[in-house]
Amino acid sequence: MLEKMFKLKKHDTSFKTEVIAGLTTFTSIAYILALLANYPFALAPGMGLNAYMAYTVCGNMGYSWEIALLAVFVEGLIFIILSLTNVREAIFNAIPMDLKRGGQCRNRLVHRLHRSAGGQSGCKR
Repeated sequence: MLEKMFKLKKHDTSFKTEVIAGLTTFTSIAYILALLANYPFALAPGMGLNAYMAYTVCGNMGYSWEIALLAVFVEGLIFIILSLTNVREAIFNAIPMDLKRGGQCRNRLVHRLHRSAGGQSGCKR
């Protein structure tokens, strides 16, 4: 089943190799972020942004994927600046824990809705 889904032989790899590579990547990023941010876990701050860009900016507002990608790039630069000045940490600490948990649930729901819709985004090609 995994061979058929991921075409392991075609990519000259094995399940064991992929598991080891995945664990190595996860462990590396966890330790790097733990050292740099003093947090023992990895965060994906922009995951909710993916659905917003695909469905709202590209789909409903009609912007092209290039413009959406430019907006994400600019947002990334702003995020870096906020991180370097410790403003990001102050904002993060000001958000109540219940609201943070609600965001996680929302992200899971949006992901499931996206998959049930066939995984199609609203961006123009």
